Amino acid sequence: MKRSADFLALWIGYTALIVGVFIWSGKNSVKTVYDRYPVSLVGLTLPVAETDYPTVLTFYRDVLSLEQVDALPFGPPVAPAAFRLPDGKLLLLQSDGAHEQHRARLVIRTRTGIEKLHNALSEAQRAHQLGRISPIQEGPQGDYFIAHDPSGHEIAFITHRSKLIRRLPKS
Repeated sequence: MKRSADFLALWIGYTALIVGVFIWSGKNSVKTVYDRYPVSLVGLTLPVAETDYPTVLTFYRDVLSLEQVDALPFGPPVAPAAFRLPDGKLLLLQSDGAHEQHRARLVIRTRTGIEKLHNALSEAQRAHQLGRISPIQEGPQGDYFIAHDPSGHEIAFITHRSKLIRRLPKS
């Protein structure tokens, strides 16, 4: 009977400790404006020279195979062209004469199949002769390649590699 009472006391103590840590860890002492007004990223705007528009539109639509959006789901039109990214966010192309100084880099994480994605995008790029696609490179956190649109913006496709799993050398 004593062993049952000791076990029960130990179980209650550990349960109280776990519940206490759970409650304590969920408390944020400093509230930010975003705690009161949740926000989320809708999209990214890239400046594009008007003279580059036809080739840039073709690059995003035909080379990167992004869906062109005709009507934006919010307010007045903020960009002459918009594309839906794979996660539902929007890529907006905005006419800007000063885009030369403001090149942008968009980073897209791929979970698996970076080689197949690279091959498909490279094939589309060769077919349309727009922009350029870099070779796959190995970085400290994983593999990546970069697609350069005709305006010089970079779309980096990355895949993270687990620290526990090392890629076998290619033979």
